[in-house]
Amino acid sequence: MNAFRLAFRMMLRDLRAGELHLLGLAILIAVASLTSVGFLADRVGRGLDREANLLLGGALLLRADQAWPARFIDEARSRGLDSTGTVLFTSMASTEERAVLAGVKAVEAGYPLRGAVRIAPGPNQPDAVAGRVPAPGELWLDERLFAELGVQVGDTVGLGMIEFRVGGMITFESDRGANFFSLLPRAMFNAADLPATGLLVEGSRATWRLHLAGTPQAVDAYARWAQQNLGRGQAVESIENARP
Repeated sequence: MNAFRLAFRMMLRDLRAGELHLLGLAILIAVASLTSVGFLADRVGRGLDREANLLLGGALLLRADQAWPARFIDEARSRGLDSTGTVLFTSMASTEERAVLAGVKAVEAGYPLRGAVRIAPGPNQPDAVAGRVPAPGELWLDERLFAELGVQVGDTVGLGMIEFRVGGMITFESDRGANFFSLLPRAMFNAADLPATGLLVEGSRATWRLHLAGTPQAVDAYARWAQQNLGRGQAVESIENARP
């Protein structure tokens, strides 16, 4: 009992002296600092996840050296996932006067599922989110290809067996990434025109990509299913295993 009284008197003395106030303030600052750091780390992590999804053009990306079988698309649809496809390859883009090696992307409706493509009416003009893919017969070029081919919107550019009409200048692709293909000047057209170009034949070097998006649970479940059904030349990329 005497010990309790002594402790109580010492606490009152410390309160009057202000030492406990300082201790309480120090604890408050420490808790606030830890909370702030944890909150910042969580926001940074979420931001990095969002940026990674933009680089994939979706929440999940499947890559292959040939067209994806229909069962992969049907399985995604049955799980409530959105999907769209792109094909990447290199080809010569040409006019009557010039020809330039370009990185070409054929895109399906709905591309991209995450991120955006921005286009402008031409060089040194304001751009805006495209909100669509190129129309059939339409070709979008980046600024380098505009300059190297010496074309303007409305001109025609040949790719394979088709003469495309230049419809805009690409200023931004969220899933462009960083590799040899992305270092080339870029061209983009509607995947519906791909067969008519005659550019892809048996043995052509191209990458078929299947972009997927949906709820995290559905995406994870589909990723597990896909991993168990992959064939030769096929791979699954997510924000955990994709290249930086």
